[in-house]
Amino acid sequence: MSGVETLADIARESVVPKARRKVMGGTDQRLGPSGSDPKYDLYHFGFSICSHKVRAVLGEIKVPWLSLELEPGAHENYKPDYVRLRLASRAAQAAEFATGWEGGSSVAQAGFDALVVPTLVDRDRGEVVADSLAICTYLARHETGAIDLIPEDLATEIAAEVDAVDQTPHVALLYGPNPDGDGRALIFRLTFKGEHVKKAAAVRREAAKVAGQDGRLDAAYAAKIEKEKAGSAFVAAPERMRAAIAETDRVIAAFSERLGLTNGPWALGVDYTLADVFWGVSLFRLEFLGYGWLYRGRSDRAALAAYADRAFARPSLAYAVARWPSHPWARPVAHLMRPPGLKDRVMGFGSHTPKTAAA
Repeated sequence: MSGVETLADIARESVVPKARRKVMGGTDQRLGPSGSDPKYDLYHFGFSICSHKVRAVLGEIKVPWLSLELEPGAHENYKPDYVRLRLASRAAQAAEFATGWEGGSSVAQAGFDALVVPTLVDRDRGEVVADSLAICTYLARHETGAIDLIPEDLATEIAAEVDAVDQTPHVALLYGPNPDGDGRALIFRLTFKGEHVKKAAAVRREAAKVAGQDGRLDAAYAAKIEKEKAGSAFVAAPERMRAAIAETDRVIAAFSERLGLTNGPWALGVDYTLADVFWGVSLFRLEFLGYGWLYRGRSDRAALAAYADRAFARPSLAYAVARWPSHPWARPVAHLMRPPGLKDRVMGFGSHTPKTAAA
C-alpha cells in the first residue's frame, strides 16, 4: 500500500462517519453502479463555493465518486488526519501556507490552506489533489469521455475566465456584511458575527492534540490561526468590505463586456467549458447572498443576466449546488432550489429583501 493510500484510508475512517460516505454518480444524486468502488474520494462541504465547482465538474463528466461530506460546524476539516492528507498534495508542496486574508479562496493569490475543502483523492493514480481549481482542472484533463471541459483550442481563454472567478472575493461576501445594506439571509448575519474567532479557537483545540509531533503539521495549524485573525479584521472593516464589493462589481462588469463579444450562448462561444462551470457557480452564489443587483434589472448587463439563467438551467449546477441536499435555501434563488423545509424557515433563510439596483 502506498503512502497516499494509507493516508487516504486513515482519513476516510477517522474523519467521516460511515453513514455519510456515499457513492454518487450522474446529475441527480443517484448512487453509482451497484457494488462500485469509485476511484475518486471527494472531501467537501455542502455549502462551499469551492466544493460547488468540483461537484459541478463531476456532474458534467459523469463518473462515480465517493462523497465524503464534512460537517463544517463540527470542524471535521481541522482534524489532524485530514490535514495530513492535504499536506500530501502537490499544492501543499508548491505554495506557502496562507496567513493573510483578502476575501478570496485562490491559492495563487493567498497561499495554501491545509484546513479547508475540497480535497480529491485519485486512488488509481495515488494522487491527492487540493485546491478547487487544481481539482477541476485535474478531473477535466483526465475524464473527457462525457464532455471535454478544456478543449485545447480554448485552453488559454478558459484559464483566464477561471482565474477571474477564482480571484473574486466570494469568501468576503459570505462572511462579511455589506456596510450599505446587508442582503444576506438572517442566519448568516447572525451566526457569522465573530465566526473567525470561533474558527481560530477550534483550530487551537485540534492543534494542541498533536503539538510537537510533526513540524509541518504544527506550521499548518499556526498559519490557519493567523489567517483567521486576518479574516476577523477584514470583515469588521467597512472600507475593506466596500472594496471587496467594488472588486466583485469590476469583475462582473468585465465579464459582461466579454460576453458581448462571443458568438454563442456560453462564455467562449458555442461550447460549454470549465469557464462556464466556474461562472455559473459564481453567479449563483452572488444571487444567493443577495448580490443579484450587480446585474439583474440592468440594461447594460442584460446579456449577463440571460447568461446566468442559461447557466442555472444546466443540470450539473442543480446537482452540485441548487438542489444539493445539504445546501441551505434562499429566497433570491428559490425557483431553482428544493422547497424550503421547516429548518430553513426557522433559521431565517430567505427572509431578507435583496438590493434591486446597483449603487
